[in-house]
Amino acid sequence: QYYDALRVAIRMGNEEVIPDLLDECSEDKLMKKQMCLLLGRQRINHEVEGDDDEEELNELIGNEKLSEEFLKVAQDLDVMDPKTPEDIYKSHLAETGGFSRRRDASGAQVDSARANLASTYVNAFVNAGFGQDKVRLMPPFYSKMNY
Repeated sequence: QYYDALRVAIRMGNEEVIPDLLDECSEDKLMKKQMCLLLGRQRINHEVEGDDDEEELNELIGNEKLSEEFLKVAQDLDVMDPKTPEDIYKSHLAETGGFSRRRDASGAQVDSARANLASTYVNAFVNAGFGQDKVRLMPPFYSKMNY
């Protein structure tokens, strides 16, 4: 209820009600933290004063520990193990096993370049966000990427 009220206030550009909403939500600490994360995500500068958890709430609004919070969520969801591009593509399940359906002579070079580019993107978006990088940091996969 408080979170939704904060979202509506932000959407309407009514930032004057933010302190009132945070004060009314004083008994629910987790809701207050969630509201501060929303303020940080929307880049709304607000400083919490006179609260027991004042320092922690201001850190949440300032996005100071955002990456740590993402890593905690990743650990809770058990997705911290690095994945290879083959784990993501599931190319072993496909009949062709490749990235292209081209069958001409230059198709092998195009497939290799596409596979390399696709592996780089998969690694960047899936693994690097959690600080785990199987393609760049582990030797068996690293040797395949560099030529």
